[in-house]
Amino acid sequence: MIEYVYILLMVTFTVAAQLLIKKGAVLISDDKEIGSIIKSMFNKYIIIGAIVILIAPIFYLLALSRMELGLAFSFTGLNYVFVVIGAYI
Repeated sequence: MIEYVYILLMVTFTVAAQLLIKKGAVLISDDKEIGSIIKSMFNKYIIIGAIVILIAPIFYLLALSRMELGLAFSFTGLNYVFVVIGAYI
């Protein structure tokens, strides 16, 4: 049963990271100066999103150690559904 918790945590972290990185990308400056572009990329949303996206595979590995690959992989499709819902909201 814990493997399903791991999968849901992986999906949650992946979706959250995608939405955070998108929010950060919207805030990137249109200024053509390279220094301005690099500075604007390091906003809090992109940094937090990058950290969260690095945590998600840990939960996927924990789930894979306890369940079949076919079943675990099928749950990754939830990422797409929840990103679309989150983007809409």
